[in-house]
Amino acid sequence: MELIDRLKAELNISESGDVALLENCLWQAQEAVKEKRGSVYISKYDYITFQIAVRLWNIRGVEGQSAHSENGISRTYLSDGVISEQLKRISSLAVAGE
Repeated sequence: MELIDRLKAELNISESGDVALLENCLWQAQEAVKEKRGSVYISKYDYITFQIAVRLWNIRGVEGQSAHSENGISRTYLSDGVISEQLKRISSLAVAGE
C-alpha cells in the first residue's frame, strides 16, 4: 500500500480537496526527512514520514493554534516538539573523508 493511501485510511479522507491538502502534508514530511538526511528520500523512513504527515494534518489551521485573539489578530501556534522528535530518529547521511 502506498504511503498516501495509508494516510487517507488513517485520517478517513476521500474528498479531492482534502486529498490535495494531505498530499501537501506528505510532501512537507518527505522534504523534512530529506533535509534532515542531507540526501534523497528513501522508503526506510516511511513510518516516520507517516507520523510527521499525520501530525502536520492534525495541526493545520485553527487546530494548531494554542492561542487566538480576534480584531488585533494575534495567533500562537503549537510547538509541541512531536515533529522535531520524529526527525531526531533519522540519521544524517555520513560522508566519507577525503
